[in-house]
Amino acid sequence: MSAGIEKTGPGAQIARRIVTTVPKPVLLMVLTFFIGGLAGGALLLVPEWSRLVFRQSLMRAYSAPLENGTLLGADQLGRALEWRLLAGLAISLGTAALVTAIATTLGIVMGLLGGFFGRTADRIVTLVIDATWAYPTLLLAVVVAGIQGPGVSTVVWALGLTLWAAMARIVRAQVLVLREQDFVLAARALGYGKLYIAIRHLVPNLVPIWILMATLFVALTIVAEAGLSFIGIGAQSPTPSLGKTLAEGFSFASSSSWPLLLASLVIVGLVTSLNSLGDHLRDILDPKGRVPAFRTPRMRAIMQREQAAAAPAASPTVLAEEVSVSIRREPGEDVPVLTGLSLALGSERALGIVGESGSGKSVAARALIGLLPAGLVLSGGRVSWQGGGIAELDAETLRGQRGRFIALVFQDARASMDPLYTIGDQITEALQAHLPQDAASARKAAREILARVGLDDPSHFDRYPHQLSGGQMQRAALAAVLVLRPRVLIADEPTTGLDVTTQKKIVALVRDLRREMGMAVIWISHDLDLVTEIADDIMVMYAGQVVETGAVSDVLRAPSHPYTKGLIASRPSRDIAPKSLLPAIAGNVPEPGKWPISCRFLPRCGNAVAACSAGQPLLEGGTDRRVRCFNPVTPVREIPA
Repeated sequence: MSAGIEKTGPGAQIARRIVTTVPKPVLLMVLTFFIGGLAGGALLLVPEWSRLVFRQSLMRAYSAPLENGTLLGADQLGRALEWRLLAGLAISLGTAALVTAIATTLGIVMGLLGGFFGRTADRIVTLVIDATWAYPTLLLAVVVAGIQGPGVSTVVWALGLTLWAAMARIVRAQVLVLREQDFVLAARALGYGKLYIAIRHLVPNLVPIWILMATLFVALTIVAEAGLSFIGIGAQSPTPSLGKTLAEGFSFASSSSWPLLLASLVIVGLVTSLNSLGDHLRDILDPKGRVPAFRTPRMRAIMQREQAAAAPAASPTVLAEEVSVSIRREPGEDVPVLTGLSLALGSERALGIVGESGSGKSVAARALIGLLPAGLVLSGGRVSWQGGGIAELDAETLRGQRGRFIALVFQDARASMDPLYTIGDQITEALQAHLPQDAASARKAAREILARVGLDDPSHFDRYPHQLSGGQMQRAALAAVLVLRPRVLIADEPTTGLDVTTQKKIVALVRDLRREMGMAVIWISHDLDLVTEIADDIMVMYAGQVVETGAVSDVLRAPSHPYTKGLIASRPSRDIAPKSLLPAIAGNVPEPGKWPISCRFLPRCGNAVAACSAGQPLLEGGTDRRVRCFNPVTPVREIPA
């Protein structure tokens, strides 16, 4: 079967996707209207057949369907409605095609000029768009009708010269985004001109917008033509447009309602079917390969089998290579907040990240998932998911991967939930956004995951965030993430502010779910004791950089960096005498922009030597244990196995 697919051309593959993806009723309706339009065109163009459209017979005026030799009845002049509707369908479709061609062509050209050809062109295009928007379509139709008289051409020019502005505004906004993409910048670096880049790279990426707007314009033109003909500006008798048939049917509705009813049904059916077809064609022909929104159960099963067969055999991995993050101020004045972060997280492994506030733990988590706050930028390095760099992924692909492949539980669970929606609604929404299914199935899955995290009371599903306690809110936040069964879970201090008992329960819950779902976990915390209960490895951070890494048991048993030793010593212990001060590391973590140019821990270190002032130490050691220190407390090579 695959060989057969390879032999077919792209046109045949697109046709196959249209047939298998677009709902059969929609295809049937569009095909029926298209054939009807062709037949109507033939009726108008062939003199012998056109008599069927214009022949009058007062003897059969206002005939009902199947009366006096007619199929669908007759109008006030005895003209057969079946022939009038076919001819009107051809005129309406032809008018819509002309208007769409004018509006989309002008819209794409003007949008490209404004978005890609400089500030002056942008200002001129914006002024023209605003002026066009300020001029009503109906008023323009009246002006055109006054110049050349009412008719179908009046509809074409009135709509074509106003609808383009909507297209141009959307195209301009999309081009402003596309022009900053790497593939456009690479083409400019290779010396290609703007016109070539616009035609070769930008226009193909505008195809989905063109398809969507074209279908909207077709539908809008059909309705507008009916409206303008209804008020006497559009098609004139005896031209058999749908709008004119509708207007005449309305005028003589008291004598016979069939012309009004049948013309209305044709217009509604035509507009509805074209809009539905346009939505599906946009998804199929999207050059970025967007997955069609409509999926039958059979299609969904096929897609799942194909994805499972194509999935790599290697374990899922999050890889960070020398990642640096900075505060973006003025060009050349970036302030680093994270430098040189490197880690590799394998399948079903748990990594604990510890350090004081301001050490860069949360920034590291945001960088790993590609959600840096406004004002922060990735200034160096590379983050990869499953071997692919996230910088190369478009925004839509990133959105699809977040939640399904990698998920983040924020520090403040209550703030991460919308207070206006119930817990169940928000979990169901997340599930349906990533895994399309009917509402009943989504609600069932949401209740199951809530029960799995300990919120087994059915009333929790319908409660709002403010109606839950801190521990319940944290469990609900975990449920909202775990319902998608992510392969990597990043928990950013999820137990902060909870009592000790609740903290232990949350840690035990994540540990059990990790084994059950086969997840990899990155657990960020101030609490070393909690980290020891869930993590396999530990990463100690200070002032935006990693100072020590290794297995949890090794690092806690024999810390190498003075900072790690200080954190361990700062833990409350039964050995501390009553009413005595708890051990603490003197001083505070320096703020970004105020880091020492030498070892960043030097001002607080009690184990410093002369080399510590000479430069920054490197993160050195083996694959299992590394430390950033010129004078470690316990040299890595001396740590017993």
